[in-house]
Amino acid sequence: MDSLGLAEYQAELDEIEQQTNTLAKREKQLHKTMLARVRGIESDDLDDYYSYQQDSEVDNAVKRRKTVHEDELLAESELGQLVLKLRQEKEDLLDTVWLAASTKQIKELWGKVAELLNDEQTQLQRAALTIAPVEE
Repeated sequence: MDSLGLAEYQAELDEIEQQTNTLAKREKQLHKTMLARVRGIESDDLDDYYSYQQDSEVDNAVKRRKTVHEDELLAESELGQLVLKLRQEKEDLLDTVWLAASTKQIKELWGKVAELLNDEQTQLQRAALTIAPVEE
């Protein structure tokens, strides 16, 4: 290396490799610490940390928290409240379609349960209850 004048460059490459290894270890430790924080435990209490599996747990926690904050912001305005209601109606759509295609007994039971739970029916659910019941 010296005779080719490459020793200086090789030394710099070796230093970069060492820094890369140090950064990789630090990155792994930070991911482990983040996972421990999400789980509410100390990072030393984590058994066998495998970043490719647990990183999704951290990502999911971030997404859930983001959704909570987004819902809080939407709830502050009239238009946002409408968006929240429409989201809920979208989530309930499969049940509403099932309700529309149900028998009289199911529709009566649905109404009683909603009343018992003091659950306000959506406009679409109220419309589904008025559809003629399926014959048994």
